[in-house]
Amino acid sequence: MRRPLTSPLPAAFGLMAVAVFSAAQPPSAADSAARRNTDRSAQTNGGDRGLVRLEEPARITLIDQVVLAGDTPGVLAEVKFHEGDSVPARTNVARLHDDVARAALATAEEVAQDEIEIEYAKAAHEVASIKLEKARAANRDTPGAVPQLEIEELKLDAERSRLQIKKAGKDKEIAGLRRDEAAAALKGYAVNAPEFDGVVVRVYKHAGEAVRQGDPIMEIVSTRRLRAEGMVNVRDAWKIKPGHLVHLQLYVPEEGGTFADRTFEGRVTFVDKSVDPVNRKVRVWAEVDNADDALKGGLQAWMTIDTSRTVDSKKTAQK
Repeated sequence: MRRPLTSPLPAAFGLMAVAVFSAAQPPSAADSAARRNTDRSAQTNGGDRGLVRLEEPARITLIDQVVLAGDTPGVLAEVKFHEGDSVPARTNVARLHDDVARAALATAEEVAQDEIEIEYAKAAHEVASIKLEKARAANRDTPGAVPQLEIEELKLDAERSRLQIKKAGKDKEIAGLRRDEAAAALKGYAVNAPEFDGVVVRVYKHAGEAVRQGDPIMEIVSTRRLRAEGMVNVRDAWKIKPGHLVHLQLYVPEEGGTFADRTFEGRVTFVDKSVDPVNRKVRVWAEVDNADDALKGGLQAWMTIDTSRTVDSKKTAQK
């Protein structure tokens, strides 16, 4: 009995249908992520020798950010600045009621300037020395005219007055130290800006409010220089050194990449000495100049490190 011939066409049509269906399906999220990582890895290790591109955006943070607090408990007499005000470095921004402290300083200054005890001690020593010399002269003219015991007592008076001069000088020195102590205590009633020009971003206390030692009164920040914090693959970490040139390109997806075409320059300031045990990456910090205040703390940026160039901290710029 002859077997019926089976046509290969249905099988061929089935394979073609499967292929067309597979090609029509969109790639999965995992496939897209893998492709992006592959593309970025290829770009990182591509033809740009000396360039290390971080695989994830770096985070922009503030470097100069200070919360000012009082050194002394008391009641605020005045707060001179408000949110949004520019504050020059080392400017007095707030003051506590300091009447008692000022009076204590004035008293200490008067005591420190007093030289009456020194002058009296010198005069007493001069008189004691004259008495002793006259007694000795009398004994030279008439031996035994002044008993030896009296001579010893006169010598003791002269020595006591001499030591009194030293003691008066030491007392004056201690009075000067107490004056300095009172002056330092008075400074504790003033709240001054930090060592950089900044802007007030928050005021915690106002005039008339009581504060304890260490209570926050005002927060001042400066965006003149910022820090970009990122993670670099351990295979690239050994290439990166402090001072290497850094390029930053802002990553602002919610703004449609408004700043994507603007590049900021900085320099590496820190490379961590340990590797993160979870992602096997190393922390890297870069300091970025922000003269026109375009960067803000909390933004993200793609970081590229040029390990072939080293720059000075004063030469960082923006493009």
